[in-house]
Formats: sequence, C-alpha cells, structure tokens
Amino acid sequence: MDKILIIQPAFLGDLILATALIEKLKAYYPSSQIDLLIRKGQGRILKGHPHIHQLLELDRSNKWRSIRQLLAHIRPQNYDLVVNCHRHFTAGLLASLSKGKKVVGFKKNPFSWAFNQAEEHIWAEQEVYRNHRLIAAFTDKEAAMPKLYPSAEDWDFVAENYGQKPYITISPASLWETKRLPLAVWAELIQQLPKSLYVYILGGPADREHAQALVQLASRPNLHNLAGQHSFLQDVALMKGAKLNYVLDSAPLHICSAIDAPVAAVFCSTSPSYGFGPLSKTQFIIHQQPAPACWPCGSHGYTACPKAHFNCGQIAAMPLLAPLKQLAHELF
Repeated sequence: MDKILIIQPAFLGDLILATALIEKLKAYYPSSQIDLLIRKGQGRILKGHPHIHQLLELDRSNKWRSIRQLLAHIRPQNYDLVVNCHRHFTAGLLASLSKGKKVVGFKKNPFSWAFNQAEEHIWAEQEVYRNHRLIAAFTDKEAAMPKLYPSAEDWDFVAENYGQKPYITISPASLWETKRLPLAVWAELIQQLPKSLYVYILGGPADREHAQALVQLASRPNLHNLAGQHSFLQDVALMKGAKLNYVLDSAPLHICSAIDAPVAAVFCSTSPSYGFGPLSKTQFIIHQQPAPACWPCGSHGYTACPKAHFNCGQIAAMPLLAPLKQLAHELF
C-alpha cells in the first residue's frame, strides 16, 4: 500500500469522521502516501495534518470541469487503494474511473458495481465504524478514532487567552434550520448558569449574527460571541479545554469526537441512531422526551419543519442543564 486515496467530498462533519481512516491506514502502512479528496473549502480544518500527503478538492460550483481535472490528476497516480466513503454519484464516478488497483465503497453508491469491494451501508452503525468496514480487510477489525491536529501556536493561543478560568462553549448554528435549537432555549440555559462561569458562543463567520442574537437575548456577564473570531483549529483547541461543549448534530459534535472533548449533543429533528452520535468519553445526548411521533424525520435537517410545528426542537432548559449538574464537581 504505497499510495492510498480516500474520497469524502461531503460536509465538514463527515470529513472529520473520515480522518479515522487516515489514522488506521497510516498505523498499518506507515510509509504510505495518503491523499484525501474533499469538497472545496473544507481543508482549513486539516491544516498541518501530519499524515495527509495531498488534499484534492472537488469544486461543486463547476462540477464537471472539476471532475475532469481531478481524474486527469488521479488516474496517473496508480493508487494501490481507493476508499470511497461517499454514497452519491460524483464520488462513485471518481472512484470507479480512478484506475485504482483496489477500489472499495458502499453498495448504496450507484457505481458500486464497478468497485472491487462493496460493503453494506448500515444506518445504525456510527459513521466511524461504518467507514472502517471499508478497510477492515486491509487492516483489522478495530476502528481508529478520528483526529485533528491543532498546532503548538493554536494551543498556546488558547492557553494564553482562555485558560485562566473554567468555561463552556455553545455552538448554536447549523446549515439546517430543523437541527437548530431555538435561541430562547439556549438563552434560558445560559441565564441559569453561575455568573462566574464563562460562556463562549462559537461558529464560523457566517454564524456571527446568529451568535450575537443569542448573546443579546441571554444578556449576562462573562458571555462572549467568538463566532468567526478564530481559525478552525483555534476553536478546536478551545473546545478541548472546555468543561463542556454544547453542540447540535453538526460539525462541532464531530470536532469533540476527534479531540475527545466533553460534549452535550442536542438532537432536534435528527437522531444519533443514524450513525452520527458522539464518540467522546464524556458525552451526553439530549433530545425531546417523550419524542414526537414524527421523530426523527430524516438523517439530514430541513429548512423548515415538514409538520410545521417543530415539536422536536421545544426542549426545555432543564434537560440541558442536567449535564452541567453532573459535572458540577469539576466546574466549581
């Protein structure tokens, strides 16, 4: 296995979970060259990754041109192994035309007939274990955990600026509206916390307005909007130092898994039963109980509740507070 290509051009959370494959393959084939094909714009979280030889990017804004360019680069590489984690058309096309000596992927991919090995995609499995079955024949049956690599400068930045007092983080944004907990619920939680506890609201630049609305609604001391203020990997380091990280079914959940940070994962319209639950040793899963009859309504979120009531998002603040009460001896 001198040259390996992993294909995962999905969203950021899926990409983070796919780093478990890199860890496992590098452990088994330490001299191998591992390339990773991703969605354009997602590579910032992989900056400085010691086991990635090259990042290849699929530009979905000009998909067919990007596919031609990628194949022109991939095919001469003569990869010994091509691992396609994605179930959809484009990734399957790239994998099947890669000229890899061994091409593996899931049976749900429309090009699975062209793979050398195709595995069942079982929703009940956590994504890391689901992906690992693609490479078990080349390694062993035990999956590695995903991993991210903040730099020494990232760790130092967090230690110098945020390491003096206990804090929690909240990541309230998501691309999908039905994955978002209403801001009023977050605000009620924040207002019940001791005023001495620092609360940092995290997100990307596009989430800053959403985060600021929460800060204004909660209005209490030691509450800060940090959305868009740091690099991806600085936020990763910040989350590692938190006493608890409140996240939705989105990328911050999988960041916590990749750094084994304590996490309270809030599920609104989706469910961890689809394979995207937390992997951290300290973890809490929160959802509406009893669950609405229509829950979960899919593996991805929606721009609006299909039933127009969004009952799964009406979680009271008290269940959200329970994880912090359990960790109180560490916090105060």
